[in-house]
Amino acid sequence: MSQDTAYQDAYQQGERFLARGNFPLAKKAFEQAWQLQPNEALQAKIRLCAHAVEVQKRKEIIKQARHAEKRGKFHEALQRFEQAAALQEEDWLVQKISRLQEKLRLAKVESQIERAEASQDLDAVLAAYDHALEVSHNPELIAKQGISLVRAGRYHQALDVFANHPSGSDAARYHLGYACASTGQYVKALAHWNAIEEVADATLWQHYETLLPYVCRELDAGAEAQGYAVAYHSVQKLIHAGHTAHLADYEPYFKYKYIEALWQEGCYADLEALLLPLPHRLSLPLLGLYARVYYQLGAHDSQHLEMAMTLWLTAIYNEPLLQELSIYDVEKAGLDLHAVRDTLLQDMETLLQRADRQSRLPARTLTYWQIEKRLIHALASLPLDHSALDIFPCTPVFAEKFGLSEAISTCLSAQRAAMSEQGEALFEVSAYYSKAGPSLMLMEQGEAEQALALLPTNTLDEVSAYSRQRVLFRYAMRKAAQGETQTKRWFLEALPLLKHYDRYRDELTAFALSDLESKAYAGLAEAMEALCQHITTPTFLQAAAYVMSLQAIQLRNAGMSTAAAEKLFKRALRIDPESALAKTSLQRLQKDICWEQVKKAMKQQNLLKAVTCIEASGEPELVDLFFESIARFYEQVQAWDR
Repeated sequence: MSQDTAYQDAYQQGERFLARGNFPLAKKAFEQAWQLQPNEALQAKIRLCAHAVEVQKRKEIIKQARHAEKRGKFHEALQRFEQAAALQEEDWLVQKISRLQEKLRLAKVESQIERAEASQDLDAVLAAYDHALEVSHNPELIAKQGISLVRAGRYHQALDVFANHPSGSDAARYHLGYACASTGQYVKALAHWNAIEEVADATLWQHYETLLPYVCRELDAGAEAQGYAVAYHSVQKLIHAGHTAHLADYEPYFKYKYIEALWQEGCYADLEALLLPLPHRLSLPLLGLYARVYYQLGAHDSQHLEMAMTLWLTAIYNEPLLQELSIYDVEKAGLDLHAVRDTLLQDMETLLQRADRQSRLPARTLTYWQIEKRLIHALASLPLDHSALDIFPCTPVFAEKFGLSEAISTCLSAQRAAMSEQGEALFEVSAYYSKAGPSLMLMEQGEAEQALALLPTNTLDEVSAYSRQRVLFRYAMRKAAQGETQTKRWFLEALPLLKHYDRYRDELTAFALSDLESKAYAGLAEAMEALCQHITTPTFLQAAAYVMSLQAIQLRNAGMSTAAAEKLFKRALRIDPESALAKTSLQRLQKDICWEQVKKAMKQQNLLKAVTCIEASGEPELVDLFFESIARFYEQVQAWDR
């Protein structure tokens, strides 16, 4: 075989191995060909195959290294990765080698620490941690060192360690809190314990309870609002864990001290979560707190204004709270309490007006404000012995919200006989603070139908009767204005109210004399005519006759029965004989009736009957009309003759 033939065979064999990816055999075949005919092209292929062989070898080494690492054979894995790096260094390989070296060093020092801990020699344990941290500043090791310092009673050293290297583990939080508690930092201790996600040791709850008295003293000595927040959340955590035996005093104490601290710092928005839900009962000090807080909340968000005004009105009518709510030193300045109250009333009025101008206030809020302001003043003005009530006076909404309605109603009922000279004021106050109060509130808002539906039906006392009459009167007035024809029965049910109290008669009288829609007169005329059988005041009778006359005029103008209109005019005159409208309208109607009869007789050519009707009427105007008609008739007859 010639040298060229041998070269070609070796070269082609190398190409075949190369195509199949068998780089070692390809390299060997190319080397044989190079020995026969050395050239640069062959040298390049040999270098290519050599590099490919190295890459394959490196991949295999890395594969073996990873397999060893998975099996926990870190020494072997490190050797393999180092071999791979020797073939070709990459950043990730360098980092991997560094981590494995760190892990091996840690394993060694952890083994030393375990032996030290097994000996239960705390000094040896701490020395082992010192040595370990010289080897590696691993965060987990640092946290364990801090825990060991706490166990050794070296609390200040532990605090320094945790301060420089915070840890997120529950164990570290527990021991850090313990170190804080042991150095008199009780609030900080609770803060760290609050951050524990899963409580593994039930003794933590005992530590909580032990610290609470010390926390109180620390906070009372001067603390930020956040300190009370920590204490409050600690108590909540205890409650959720079922440890409530000793918390009856601490839970409300921390809550309201936290609220007070937030108030002092002006953090009003943070208060809402603490205030809701509102308690079922309020003491006088808590009323002052809630009134101030809700005033500020209402100033920033109008949705709080309804509750704000209720609390504010109640608070400013309780004299012990005036100083708390006023910006002035009331006693020192010798200010008049009524003047202070008026100023505070104006403050709330200003808030409401501002919200109203900005269109952020529901219409009912302003209605409530006027009602509640009127009623709490009326309640406060009654000569009432209220010594049995902790908070007095209060608004009707406040009484209902905080369970005082029944107590106030009982108090009013027991002393009603002694206050009989108060007249309707006593009944009105009693009604708004009774079970009918919500119904009366709806009535004041113009929701007469809802008010009627909400009225209690199982009570028959005087206050309930008064309340029902008030709602029925308002309902009847509303229906009359809407043109309802069947209002008589509602007005008649409200008759005792109309008979006893002038203002309702005056209101109905003014309503009847006002500019009403035509549809309103039918039902109103019938109702007022029925009421006149029981109410005989002159102005009311005049208004009734006026409305009845207008209804009769409408009947006549609508082309309905003139007889019905005539009867209605006559009934109006029986009620008010001096009614000018009824008189003139009846005369006009009677003339029209008579003239219709005359025209009918003349059409029938019965002049005698026509003359008799005119003579009976005694109306000169009809006589003139009759002769004018005769003259026209005569002219027509003459025209026919021509």
